[in-house]
Amino acid sequence: MVFNILFKDRVTKPQKKMLITLLRETKYMEGKKEKEWYWEKIQAALNTIGPKKTIIQWKKCWRDMRLTTRKKLAELKRCQLAGGSPPPGIELNQEDNDIIDIVGTEYFYEEMNGELKPENFMSGFDYVPEHFCDAILNAAAVSNGQQQHMQHQKDQQHAAQQQQQQQQQQQQQQREQQNIIHQIVVQQQQQQQ
Repeated sequence: MVFNILFKDRVTKPQKKMLITLLRETKYMEGKKEKEWYWEKIQAALNTIGPKKTIIQWKKCWRDMRLTTRKKLAELKRCQLAGGSPPPGIELNQEDNDIIDIVGTEYFYEEMNGELKPENFMSGFDYVPEHFCDAILNAAAVSNGQQQHMQHQKDQQHAAQQQQQQQQQQQQQQREQQNIIHQIVVQQQQQQQ
């Protein structure tokens, strides 16, 4: 009974994997609203496949995952500098390598006087791939037999802006083609005169 209470809200491996996938597919964002909006999407996606957590809890999970990887790397580095082999049981797994890919090796090797610098990763993102989270949420909803996820208003606005930009580019190309045709016609008329 106590065992179930202690471990029932523990993050599952699929949730960790999805968290890494969601964060890998992003670049750095700027702005508090942008960050909170994206973390809401992350929370919704992760809560569909395992124990439910708040945004604060998911951020802490991400921080803990980075810290665990950072500790492993620090221990491996200390052993390497001392000329010895790493202690048994300390090796980087795929999850660690994925985390390193996301935050960069500089983050892990920045140390001052033997103390780790404060974390600053995910202070912001600057772009979220269009419809990325919605696709994940829809897939999770369909697999659970739930109603499909509605697009976030920001996704709808972004899609509309993209469509408008494409239309403007097409119109510009048409104008350029018409100008070229007009110039050719004018040149031909001048040559005939």
